[in-house]
Amino acid sequence: MEIRLEEGKLLVPVDEVFQSLSDEELRGLVDTLACEDAIIVAVAAQILDGWTEMESHGAKSGTAPVPRTPLDRAIREVAKRSGEVAKEEIERLVDQLKYEIQTQGEYTSWAFDLSSWVDAGMIGPRPSILDHKDAPITGEHETRHEIFKRRLKEMGMYEPSSDYGGLIGRWVEELSEILAMQRHSGVSAQTTIGLFVHLMEEYNNDGV
Repeated sequence: MEIRLEEGKLLVPVDEVFQSLSDEELRGLVDTLACEDAIIVAVAAQILDGWTEMESHGAKSGTAPVPRTPLDRAIREVAKRSGEVAKEEIERLVDQLKYEIQTQGEYTSWAFDLSSWVDAGMIGPRPSILDHKDAPITGEHETRHEIFKRRLKEMGMYEPSSDYGGLIGRWVEELSEILAMQRHSGVSAQTTIGLFVHLMEEYNNDGV
């Protein structure tokens, strides 16, 4: 294998790297790469459109009635399962919509109750998302929460040797779960966290 140094960078022939790996090492590398967003996008483009963004594609057997290559088999399998996938996705979206309509109705009810308490000069409990801690986390909020948990694990934040014996990782995971339950977008989540950090810094500095 020829490794060259050009402009301060090591250039390694990728095809030779793949050929030098054992079957087990290759499976591990492929499994890791298969979870990378850029690769998922490129493979999905080949299955759905026939080409990557740079107009490349894996081996295909053309019009052969029996799929012969992995790409052929993937295209055929997607075609066979498309009805099932569409049905499951529609059911998931309907369930999410039902939950969000229900939640919105409950928040509206809370807001009405709260305004009634204020008008009457009463002091009552404030409505909280924690009253619905058993509600399912779905969609992009679930994806973000799972990514955060994976990153915390990769960073070693659950390990006993990390800060506070791994509790920091668990505390951050709980904060992520609450943000997901509150159905935050990326912007509103950052705004909420930014305000909390500001209040904490203000308290620590001034003790107000």
